[in-house]
Amino acid sequence: MKVLLVTPEGEFDYEKDSAVYIEQIKKWGGELSFRDSGEVETSDGSTADYYELPPDATQLQDLISARDMNAQIGEIFRACYRYGLASHSDKLRDAKKILFYAQAEVDRLTLGVSKP
Repeated sequence: MKVLLVTPEGEFDYEKDSAVYIEQIKKWGGELSFRDSGEVETSDGSTADYYELPPDATQLQDLISARDMNAQIGEIFRACYRYGLASHSDKLRDAKKILFYAQAEVDRLTLGVSKP
């Protein structure tokens, strides 16, 4: 799925021009939205562009934003990345957190439950 940023100035694709995309987010803040372009990325198994990092990504939040991850997926992504590294969260706690948010996402997708 390719997600487009929608602002009062138009629609923007992160993969085509990440600098303009980020500039639009900073400029329009609360007046922006996202929409599914309807395009699905495909791979023949020898290449997978969707694994390439966005050129301007410098921290985990950049990756979460670039892929338009919702809260559940963002929490899973963060917990996987720091798995067992944070002093406040050992591997078991991180694994339970991943499981909790994964189940919440499954529930949202299968039951149509939308929780803030």
